[in-house]
Amino acid sequence: MCLIGGDGSRGRYDHGPGGKPRPPIKPQRVTCYNRGSKCFLKYVTCPVQCPQVQPKDGKSKGCFLDCYSPKCEAVCRASTVRPAVMKAVVITTPGDPQVLQVQEVENPEIGDNEVLIRVEASALNRADTLQRKGLHPPPKGSSPYPGLECSGIIEAVGKAVVRWKVGDQVCALLAGGGYAEKVSVPAGQVLPVPSGVSLKDAAAIPEVACTVWSTVFMMSRLTAGETFLVNFRSLLSSGNEEKLAVCKDLGADVCINYKTEDFVARVKEETGGKGVDVILDNIGGAYFQRNIDSLNVDGRLFIIGFQGGTVAEVNLSGLLARRLTVQAAGLRNRSLENKAAIVSEVEKNVWPAIAAGKVKPVVYKYFPLTEAAEAHQLMESSNHVGKILLIP
Repeated sequence: MCLIGGDGSRGRYDHGPGGKPRPPIKPQRVTCYNRGSKCFLKYVTCPVQCPQVQPKDGKSKGCFLDCYSPKCEAVCRASTVRPAVMKAVVITTPGDPQVLQVQEVENPEIGDNEVLIRVEASALNRADTLQRKGLHPPPKGSSPYPGLECSGIIEAVGKAVVRWKVGDQVCALLAGGGYAEKVSVPAGQVLPVPSGVSLKDAAAIPEVACTVWSTVFMMSRLTAGETFLVNFRSLLSSGNEEKLAVCKDLGADVCINYKTEDFVARVKEETGGKGVDVILDNIGGAYFQRNIDSLNVDGRLFIIGFQGGTVAEVNLSGLLARRLTVQAAGLRNRSLENKAAIVSEVEKNVWPAIAAGKVKPVVYKYFPLTEAAEAHQLMESSNHVGKILLIP
């Protein structure tokens, strides 16, 4: 938008029939746009009747016209306000971590039901590495920049937002855009920073909390007394003894090294031959049959990733005999309403556990935004335990 005249600089150049210039009038907002190599001014409304020009709607007191002349072009170019910019990590082309570059981009705009967050930190997720490779595009209409969760301070709110206000310290579940200085977020996906957690470390919580709560509790209905393979009063399988030791310290009941042990046999041993009640799996095809074999009667397998491939050969008889349920879902492409419902449940059920010290974020390392490529290299090496955070 351009604001012309009335500011001590220049008035509006306007041209009536025959190209005769009219004198400058009071200031008004106009839209600048280009047509070929020429710059036009689009007068949307005027505070006074435009002489010799009839309003298009026949009722408005304003005028609507396009104007071009060398004088108009000069005014347009001199008055154009450049859009505000921020720094963000851009995927310059699908590829390895080096394709991630920090560039200046336009600030995000917010809708009526959104808030603008100045980012304090953003956390890496495996999905970010897939997006970088061109394998996991953002939902239509979402930010093209990676980053599925963040923490920060609210800088602006949409006119329909009720709960949040400028200055609130929050964390948020995102569809993208976390690797930036600012990000716009639907208000229903915003959470207060949990008690006892720093603003920076709060970035490590939303994605994992929403993923686990929605899949394990809301959909797989894990209840007290049941066993869970991966986490939380759990059996846990990993291929690294150091990681297993950390998980044991965090509360895992049994830890299994899948590189040295048959995890199906160990699961049966630890459960008296019954199997576990719920499995949360991000391996996919390579573990599908073993996961089925590890489940108890009425057991539930929930798949959230395919690190071991997407194709598997499976004996289906176990599903029928033990009444097993197999589900799969992601989080990023869910509807805004569904995400808001999940976030609400997380705040109601997980936030009190964090405040009580029963659950806590585990942060492995912080990287500046300019070192996003190095952060991705670390994530893909799997030589870490806990979250990796980017700091703008």
